[in-house]
Amino acid sequence: MESLTDLIEAHAEARERETWEVLLGQRAQFDAEGLESRFELLTSGDALETARAERDAVTSSDLRSARERLCFAIEDAVLDARTRPLAAVVQRRAAAGASLDELAERREEHFARLAEVRAKLGYATGRARAESRHPGVDFDAWGREAERLLERTNALYRDALPALARRAKVAPAVRTRVDLERLVSMPSFDALFSAARREPCLEYLLEGLGAALGKLRGVAVDAPPGSVGRPVCVAIRRPGNVRIVVRTPAGAPVYRGYFEAAGRALHAAFTSPSLPVERRRLGDPALPAAFGELLRQVLADPAWLADFPAGRSADELARAARFEHLARLRRTAGRVAPALALAALAGGSPHRLADLYAAALGAATAVEHAPPEFLAGTDSELGPVHALRAHCLASQLGELLRKRCGRRFWRERGAGALLKEIWNTGSTYTAEGLASELGLGELGVDSLIEDALRAG
Repeated sequence: MESLTDLIEAHAEARERETWEVLLGQRAQFDAEGLESRFELLTSGDALETARAERDAVTSSDLRSARERLCFAIEDAVLDARTRPLAAVVQRRAAAGASLDELAERREEHFARLAEVRAKLGYATGRARAESRHPGVDFDAWGREAERLLERTNALYRDALPALARRAKVAPAVRTRVDLERLVSMPSFDALFSAARREPCLEYLLEGLGAALGKLRGVAVDAPPGSVGRPVCVAIRRPGNVRIVVRTPAGAPVYRGYFEAAGRALHAAFTSPSLPVERRRLGDPALPAAFGELLRQVLADPAWLADFPAGRSADELARAARFEHLARLRRTAGRVAPALALAALAGGSPHRLADLYAAALGAATAVEHAPPEFLAGTDSELGPVHALRAHCLASQLGELLRKRCGRRFWRERGAGALLKEIWNTGSTYTAEGLASELGLGELGVDSLIEDALRAG
């Protein structure tokens, strides 16, 4: 089993390194065939039978859980190898400006192929695999939590949207998803979110926590010239070689993405190198996402905004930032119901769910969403549920830090010490397990709702 864990880690490092090189423009595209050839024992699935047998042979729940993670890592390698060519076609056609209808058709092909490979691995549906992988997550309960968040914040959101649009002088244009994205990008505040202030802004936050990126070994920021896209954290070695790639220099969305990527990077950078690979790299996707959300949410925090040098624009900036945060929460929650429906499909065409997606996202955001966007906005193994869980953990952890360290917890070394202690455990815990360890109570949307209503 030891050699297999080494192979799994080497495969993960190779994938991350290639991703990083593509982001930097050093590679034109991801070399899927080369990766598949180099790690054929994983990507072919030949190692899976042995790994599952070793998992089933152990009686210790902790050891079984660890070996379960290794099995899922092999399954991921198989799924990725068998479906990446179709995913690459979608990316190329999207970059070439293909129509929504053409992209929807290509994504349906990818979905069908994914379902076919997943069935060969022993899972009838995406939900079946998600439930097997995350036995402590009640997906139906999270569906109800998403509905509750949408219901409780609906009036606040519906009042805030036209008010913000009027102040931004774009009221007649906020009708579609693209219009809303333009509104929450806050273009009227571009001067406040300049490229020159991006690094000092993040370092002000992290310096107080004792975690400034510029002083951390094994963490680097890459800013390739002439490229665009959201900031991305790439953990080539976890810890030891963690990169943040920032391809667009300025703007409020870049700051949000940069803070989020930094939260993920710190989690990777402070992970204990002595942990086995399954507790460093493999685990609950909501966990690293939550640390990204924790730092991202600071940008909408009233205490942070009070210190932000916005001058006469301070009040308007605060309103816009709080609305963006609420809009993002509601979009996340709105994606849960369509994701549950998609995950229940055993195969075939998901086309009949496109209208459900458009209706659900339309109700959540109060703007039109085109049905052909469906498979671009969700996935078949319940990613939106994990995104909502991450929001909840970030919010409840933020509350704990404020209670212990004050409203500006990011200025306190005590908050940094606690976070480093948590980050040091890598992916040992699930989001629910970490919440229990920290005494945060059961994960749920109450904290998100209370924060939204209080800020509104």
